[in-house]
Amino acid sequence: MHIQPGNTNALISKKYIYLGKAATLNRLGHYEQATSLLLNLLDIFPEDQEILQVLASSYIAQKKFELAHTYYQKFTDTVQMQAGRSLVAHLQKNKKQALIYAEIGLAFAKAKLANSQTLEKQNNKDNAQIITAYERYVQALIWNANYKNARTTIAQLTAAYPGNKRVLVLKATLGMYTGTFSKSIQVYQKILEKDSTSFDGNLGIANAYRAQGNLDQAKMYAQKTLHFFPSQKDALALLESIKNSLKPVVETVGAYTQDNGNNNAYSAQVSATIPFASRFKTNVSYNYRETKNTTTQTMAYNTSISLGAHYRLHNNTWIESTLGFIKANATTNNYTDVNGEVFIKSKPLPLQYLEVGYKRTLQDFNAALVDQKIFMNNYILNYNMGTNVNLGWYTGLMHTQQTDGNSRNLLFSSLYYTFTKNPTLKGGINYQYLSFKKQVPTLYFSPSQYQAVEGFIDFSKTTDTWAYGAKAALGFQFTEDEASSNLFRLEGKLDYIFSKHLQTGAYLKYSNIAAATAVGFEFMEVGVKFSGRF
Repeated sequence: MHIQPGNTNALISKKYIYLGKAATLNRLGHYEQATSLLLNLLDIFPEDQEILQVLASSYIAQKKFELAHTYYQKFTDTVQMQAGRSLVAHLQKNKKQALIYAEIGLAFAKAKLANSQTLEKQNNKDNAQIITAYERYVQALIWNANYKNARTTIAQLTAAYPGNKRVLVLKATLGMYTGTFSKSIQVYQKILEKDSTSFDGNLGIANAYRAQGNLDQAKMYAQKTLHFFPSQKDALALLESIKNSLKPVVETVGAYTQDNGNNNAYSAQVSATIPFASRFKTNVSYNYRETKNTTTQTMAYNTSISLGAHYRLHNNTWIESTLGFIKANATTNNYTDVNGEVFIKSKPLPLQYLEVGYKRTLQDFNAALVDQKIFMNNYILNYNMGTNVNLGWYTGLMHTQQTDGNSRNLLFSSLYYTFTKNPTLKGGINYQYLSFKKQVPTLYFSPSQYQAVEGFIDFSKTTDTWAYGAKAALGFQFTEDEASSNLFRLEGKLDYIFSKHLQTGAYLKYSNIAAATAVGFEFMEVGVKFSGRF
């Protein structure tokens, strides 16, 4: 576009034409073209705030956070500058710095507001600035898990600016972070009642429905977002995520296990999960396990095939069931029998998880046990209680009736604390209690009373191409009236992510905890796995 020198109106028209084109290029993902256009425009309009805003946003979309920070620093509007710098710090995983920038912006906005002698002298720009400053401040509080102060500040803003859409979005965002998705949905519905085309309302409620487990509603509102904001990348990403969750998945695992009782085992599993709808999916699996004792030269193997179903009853409450057949061949005993399970799983309250169910399995840890044809009928109750202060408590109860006439009670309880979320670092204390009605020590570990106490640490991290983690636990275990002995467990995993549809990996486990195996020996297991989503 050629413009005559001194034609100010034409220059301004060119600016807005180029800004519109850059915004379209950003929306379509053509970031390099957009930034090139904006940089050329900035040569004509140095330090133009609108150009700087779009340019910084473009660099954020490209994850070029340092460049975004550089251009935010050129803002003459202190509140906008600090809000931008806070956002960049958050994206760089520096949440504490994000809060510092937000506090600076809020302090500036408050000081400016205090200079106005009366409310009548405040103009619309003053109100917009103070809301912008508070908005980023509350967001930074939420990013830092300071939910109490965030909730208090939102209440103050609601009283000062009743019905303000940006304040409502903050309230809904807090609900998303604290797990109160139903409350967030109610707030987003209020926003949409005021403005059915609202980006925050449509995409926000889509994310809330997805978090609640209602994929159909999530998909509908994501598509509404795209209707009003074509090619919007966050809405597209949400739809792609939902689509991927409904694709068939095939998983394979191969493992080798050995213990200090001279038992070696090889196992393989292939399973496929096939969704038919957002509420219903099926799975089929095949398992093979071969075990041998190198001292007694006894050997056994068993194979099983099962078919299962998963049905979502309502939001985050679903039922899972599996029915299968198992065939075993041992030294003196060959047989075919059934196994399976049925569970009801739910998230009854925010950050809570509950599952109740029944599971029938074969004691197949070694050849002698396979030969005995001992099936375990397990009645299970698991409950996990999370909190917004990073503290959690998990408890598992299991009562087992065995086909050999024995019975078992098991209690496992874990109090844990999440130190960091990216990467994830947890630590805590575990307690385990185990008791059998009858003691059959020559066949399997079956004490009248067993207890274990351990401290543990759990680390995991996922990048674009790798997922890795490690768990370690150290403590003491007590078997009946015997003296205590040391307990040690270690697990490690490493996965390579070829794409969002394909990954492979390996894992290692070692434990000398008596309750971990049927015979109470220490054991080690190594395995490889593969999963593909098609």
